[in-house]
Amino acid sequence: MRLTESDLSLADICRSVEQRMRGVRCLQGVDLPVILLPHFNDLGLPVSPKDPTAYNRPDDAILVNALVFPSRPPEIAQFAIAHEIGHHAHDVGITTSDMGFKIVHTCLVADWLATQWGFVQGMRIEQLATRGEEFCERLSTTASEKEFLEWVVDWERRFTLAEMLGKPMRPA
Repeated sequence: MRLTESDLSLADICRSVEQRMRGVRCLQGVDLPVILLPHFNDLGLPVSPKDPTAYNRPDDAILVNALVFPSRPPEIAQFAIAHEIGHHAHDVGITTSDMGFKIVHTCLVADWLATQWGFVQGMRIEQLATRGEEFCERLSTTASEKEFLEWVVDWERRFTLAEMLGKPMRPA
């Protein structure tokens, strides 16, 4: 796994993510650019100007929001980069080849992959308030694709329904 940053300010975070992911065999040989943008105001949906990072599928690149990313603690910043690597790995078929993954929101898959690669604490800090304890616990403890798929399809349905009914499955 090699990350090629566009700006020196991203060097430390990129090296720390590479170091933590050096044992991930499926990512050996992957080289992704990490591009610092001044803001995400013009990227459009599904990217929000408040997002710290995003994955640019057409260019196979990780985008970093200079207005948001620098304020993230290291553990959350590393998780954000790992999450985007998860998008890449899923999109190009390096991982999650089971056809069942096609019906799961790609961000859920990217979160799970990042936890599989050791970024559990960052995921928990970042996602607890928005996705809840069940989500964080299951992503932290589910190792097999089959088990993850069986759980996440049901969880995503319940989560979406609860949101629509105004009864979120997360802390208030």
